[in-house]
Amino acid sequence: MKKIMLATTLVASLTGMGMLIGCGGSSSGSADNSANSPTPSTAALDTRAIENIGSNIAKIIPGCVFTSNAAATIPDMQKLTAYRAVYSAVTKPQSTKKSRALENTQPINGSCGGTMTFTGSDTDGEYVFNNFCNGSENVKTTINGSVHLSVTMQGTGDNQELKSASVSTGSGGISAVVVDHGQTTQEKLYLNQLNYTAGNPNRLTIKEFRLDSTEEGTYKLTDVAINQYGDPDTDGTVEVEHATYYDPKEGPVTLTTSKVPVGADASGPGWFTLSRNGQKATFTTDDIQSGKFDVEQNGKKIGALDCSATVTEIQ
Repeated sequence: MKKIMLATTLVASLTGMGMLIGCGGSSSGSADNSANSPTPSTAALDTRAIENIGSNIAKIIPGCVFTSNAAATIPDMQKLTAYRAVYSAVTKPQSTKKSRALENTQPINGSCGGTMTFTGSDTDGEYVFNNFCNGSENVKTTINGSVHLSVTMQGTGDNQELKSASVSTGSGGISAVVVDHGQTTQEKLYLNQLNYTAGNPNRLTIKEFRLDSTEEGTYKLTDVAINQYGDPDTDGTVEVEHATYYDPKEGPVTLTTSKVPVGADASGPGWFTLSRNGQKATFTTDDIQSGKFDVEQNGKKIGALDCSATVTEIQ
């Protein structure tokens, strides 16, 4: 049980990251690379570009709003419905496992149809979603696809701890179709080579994490390295050491973060920075629990990203 619970936390967290942060994309995706778009590798990270990126981040994160003198967005809570359905599907069924022996679970029925099945063992297995539907007649999310995970433990008995883990989606990714009072949106997630290794600090790397949206285009994160320090239940922090974020309009930028407090009651300041060609935009907050960030260019505030609604909804 402990093995699977630890590993599936990784699956759920990374799936959540895709829905909440908007990673994704491929060279053949639906990003805007028309003649009117900047050349991704050489374009200046000026105020216009930062406002475009801030607006796109807000559009893909459920409940977030970006505002500046030249841009404003409105929250889209449909994506939060999709995220919560995937997260719930991956984490809640663990209570059905009867032992740590090699076994499969019986198919779990969605509240409005379809099934989710886990096949394999508590160290190597796969979640398969088959038209797995959560919600009601008016608001529902249908999920298809698969997630494979494998884990290695260290220690014995009740003192076992996670040593390493790997997670990936199937080649077709995970699709989520959200129907909200007749309005339909679609998201598709791809996760390639997530690897976790316990240590000091714990280390998580991702080769590619991609989100394709029928409305916002294609986003992705590549070459991600994340460090986790301390105890996540008490004084833990997480930092993105490096990653490349691809925006559907502005192309690639380098992403780094401060050591951000983690945990249900985590609070304190934090920041993340997007940079390219010596230019950067910094998103800062006095309290990570608030979900509110000032957006600065060269130390001057040019806008704000407010994700407080998102923080409230997922707590």
